[in-house]
Amino acid sequence: MREGKLQYRTHTPLIPVIPGLPEDPAARMESRRSSAEILKIILVFIYLSRDVASVDLIPYFRVHPGQRYENVTSESQELSLGSCTVNCVLQEPSACSAFNYRETDGSCQLILNGKSKLVEANGYLSYVQKYPMIENAKVSFEKWSGEYPAPAGVNVILRCEHPNGFSDGAHLHTVQCASFMPDSWQFSFRKSAVQCEEVHLYPECRLTEKGKEYVGGMSVTESGKKCLFWRDYPYGRPDDFSNIPLIINEYIPGEWISDLEPGIPSYDLLYESHFLNRDSVSHRNYCRNPSGRERPWCFVSDPDIKWEYCNIPFCTDAVAPECKVTRWGGEYVGTKNVTIQGWPCLPWKNQEDIKNLLLAFPDPDRVDEDHNFCRNPNVEHGSIIYNLNPNEAPWCYLDSRGKYPVETTWAFCDIPFCDVGDEIPKAGTGVYPECRLSEKGREYVGSQNKTETGTACLPWYPRPYKIPMDFYPKGFRYEIYFMETFGWDETINSHNHCRNPGVDRERPWCFVSDSDIQWEYCDIPFCQDLS
Repeated sequence: MREGKLQYRTHTPLIPVIPGLPEDPAARMESRRSSAEILKIILVFIYLSRDVASVDLIPYFRVHPGQRYENVTSESQELSLGSCTVNCVLQEPSACSAFNYRETDGSCQLILNGKSKLVEANGYLSYVQKYPMIENAKVSFEKWSGEYPAPAGVNVILRCEHPNGFSDGAHLHTVQCASFMPDSWQFSFRKSAVQCEEVHLYPECRLTEKGKEYVGGMSVTESGKKCLFWRDYPYGRPDDFSNIPLIINEYIPGEWISDLEPGIPSYDLLYESHFLNRDSVSHRNYCRNPSGRERPWCFVSDPDIKWEYCNIPFCTDAVAPECKVTRWGGEYVGTKNVTIQGWPCLPWKNQEDIKNLLLAFPDPDRVDEDHNFCRNPNVEHGSIIYNLNPNEAPWCYLDSRGKYPVETTWAFCDIPFCDVGDEIPKAGTGVYPECRLSEKGREYVGSQNKTETGTACLPWYPRPYKIPMDFYPKGFRYEIYFMETFGWDETINSHNHCRNPGVDRERPWCFVSDSDIQWEYCDIPFCQDLS
């Protein structure tokens, strides 16, 4: 860096002589360079604090690999790419439109008078101003693809999708590539004064203060700790989990019950009953609020802490959606109060087993004498074995007393699935049946028999491990469940092809020989023709 340039740009003479500064002139110059770099950064912040709408710290975007800009206005040697960028920003009367930087010798070439043609790079990387942004705003372009360099006169449209729009009341702002100064941007807002609040959509947000209905995918606490899996019972049953006896058809199960298949670990019914759909395994290690604490939380590995809250935002639209996210809809908090047949629902508060039912309600604090909305606390009617056959959808009690064609005390409600994009397929390359038609690929019946890591799949029969926890109903034998899912041919023709039985896994998978892992996902492409 030339000293004359340094004095002019960063006021080097104002840098005080520091006691202990090396006597060697070269060492003193190196120390002064370091101090100058710090001062440059300070000057940038002072520069940006000016109350001028057209001045901002504009990011620079790397463009034109193998080429550089030709019309260089000034050149200096800088210590780093960042220092070159600072020089570019501090130009008067406005930041330079672009620059070239060569790392081998720190050569920094500024382009202030617009770009001319591109020439061979000669070791340089070229950078150009990126249009100013507003965080969380959606971006679209007019007369431009968004690839740099930007032609003069093109518009960038910034749209705030929050119902309240931008903080200045507008819902739309524009950024235009100026014609009077190539590669500079004019915009209709003061960046430091305009914000766009992030839009939070269900299910990745909470609708209520306690967020008991939250079924999103957050799996870290507010301090950044990784959540533990609920089904592992890392610290046993928490003290704030209710001990209300579970009474099903006058059958009182023990505190713990073992699955029907030998060797499967017992599970705690009272623990499980607090979770939506009365099944902790389907909630994996996601933040949840099964016990009704202040907000969603999870267990952590630190035994001195045991658990922490998660930072789950409130939904932008707090109105409960009239749809369900999971198969059984235990999280549904809508207001439908008639069955599929159109029969009116009875209030839950008047039911004899209401205390037991409320454990798995997504909104137990709102259940008053008038609350007759369809819910699914997942009590299996007619089974003495609790939690073996979860109900398929939200339901409600009925006042039968001869009013309906069939004698019944309850009926399902028609609650559709939410459109959360889980089953929206991507553009694919495969040809059916060696591809999947949906995100989860439950319909896949191809012949792939290796996992995404290249591990060979084990045959499904004989069963290599215990019955997976996401095989429902839990009382069914492994073979019967597989037959119910894929049909008789798949069952009798033992194979090791990737499949997606069960209800909780994201895409086709198979068992593997490593007993510590037991299973892995398979890399099944999406189909070209999804019709």
